[in-house]
Amino acid sequence: MADRVKLSSLAQKDLENSYDWYESQQAGMGGIFAEAIYDAANSILKQPATYPTKKANTREFSLSKYPFVIVYDYNQKGDFLKVLRIFIPAKILN
Repeated sequence: MADRVKLSSLAQKDLENSYDWYESQQAGMGGIFAEAIYDAANSILKQPATYPTKKANTREFSLSKYPFVIVYDYNQKGDFLKVLRIFIPAKILN
């Protein structure tokens, strides 16, 4: 079972950009958003294999309070899961 999360450089950039955008909307909102991402990562760690498999054996977790999806790779032999992207799906943007 995975016991830690690693962010890809793209996921780190996604998180930073989203944090900055929320913070620019209202002071403190970036931190609330980051906390939601942290909580989502903890949920994923508890049961990483339960979320839907997508392209190239990646999985997706949809946040409930934000229109974001966390795309991650989970290798059952590894002790971590890797977050590949944190983004708003195009279908929501249209």
